[in-house]
Amino acid sequence: MRELDRVIGYEGIKTELYRIIDIIKNPEKYKKLGVSVPKPVYRPLEDITYEEAIRILESGTETERILLPLRAGQTMVDWKQAQMICIKSFESDKPVVRANAALGLAYIARTKGQLEKHLVKPLIIKELRENDEFRWRILDSIEDINSFLDWHLAEKSVEKYKNESMAQD
Repeated sequence: MRELDRVIGYEGIKTELYRIIDIIKNPEKYKKLGVSVPKPVYRPLEDITYEEAIRILESGTETERILLPLRAGQTMVDWKQAQMICIKSFESDKPVVRANAALGLAYIARTKGQLEKHLVKPLIIKELRENDEFRWRILDSIEDINSFLDWHLAEKSVEKYKNESMAQD
């Protein structure tokens, strides 16, 4: 039994959803029929070892450094090593790397349920104040960390920035 078969009604929508799922699962079949199959938007991050992460910190390409805190936060087994990689990434002169460092910490909070508050809090708060370009990512990271670790980081600041953002829209 397929999952959507349990849903009563919406037969046309269910049929279309099954067709989309089949296209995603069997793209070659549909390409042969002339259907334009979109490339996936999300590409899973590759696993990374601590040694490889250190190498990237020391001499990696810009693209490797941008993805490093995300890969560390999502795939490294040792949460303290992953946290250290994210903390080191906050030293970058690139705002996107620092924003991804915050997001990497959020991944650790989500997947490992641990972070050292006394180490990460000052970095995230500083980034929230200074990283205008990627503030939205910092805000998302803070909300995730607060949610998964039951912390209360920068709650007033988060609310202030969200209200400012809504006022601009």
